[in-house]
Amino acid sequence: DKYATVLGSEETAYADDNFEEIKGMAVGDMKIIELEDDAGLKLVVRQDISADPYYLEQLTPTILWMLKEDEFNDSVKSEIETMTVEVNDYAVDRFKVKKLKYPSAS
Repeated sequence: DKYATVLGSEETAYADDNFEEIKGMAVGDMKIIELEDDAGLKLVVRQDISADPYYLEQLTPTILWMLKEDEFNDSVKSEIETMTVEVNDYAVDRFKVKKLKYPSAS
């Protein structure tokens, strides 16, 4: 199903308001959930994605991201803190714009 997605708790990037309710469902259970403000309906089918090669293959990047999201973000932040920025003003300061010409509107 190309519309299948992974749902996560509120601590993840894939947070879903109904996560706890869906988490409590048994594998194979189906449920229709009304969205807030009459925004529509959501059909939820709880699956064991590790048992189906399609879901395992299609959703693995999302699952791995959810599992390692905080660790990855912390790693990137610590790497950024060690970086230094060197401004190369060779191209920036060499030329001064003296007169701008705009194309005519007609």
